Amino acid sequence: MPTVFFYARLLYMTKPKNFSIVKAPAPLLMRAVSIVVATDALYIFTILFLVGLRNILGLDATLIGLAFVLFFIKSALSAYALYGILNPWLKTSYYVMDKKLVIHTSQSSKESKVLNLKEVRSVSVSKSRLGSVMKYGSIRVLFAEGSFERQVIIKDVANPELVAGRLDV
Repeated sequence: MPTVFFYARLLYMTKPKNFSIVKAPAPLLMRAVSIVVATDALYIFTILFLVGLRNILGLDATLIGLAFVLFFIKSALSAYALYGILNPWLKTSYYVMDKKLVIHTSQSSKESKVLNLKEVRSVSVSKSRLGSVMKYGSIRVLFAEGSFERQVIIKDVANPELVAGRLDV
């Protein structure tokens, strides 16, 4: 049993040459839940408004039809908003290969940026309070390319301190 612990500790301490930067699912789930809650609350308030109008305008039969139409509009807005946060989260991936940071921005390997880790000027980590509890955060990498500086921000990284330590060459 102590051998397994030693081996796991050794893996944690060594810096592998090639690794993938893993994104944390917690911020994605929080955004998705907030979108669903916001659209549901909007739907409920709209239905309550229509029920209030029912007494004034006498919209008994029309109210059911309006409720169904509003439900489908709410569902379409939720799906569109969820696609808007899921699409970039799924399509962007980060890899470290042979002292280079590779950023894939789509499913095809043709669209990728390669940045040399030898040109890293600074690496910093920022986390929110919830990120500190859930162990995720953002990594800001500043590259010095000749007289130009390029900044790369990697959001929603699981264990950002560990990854930042591995990026610092």
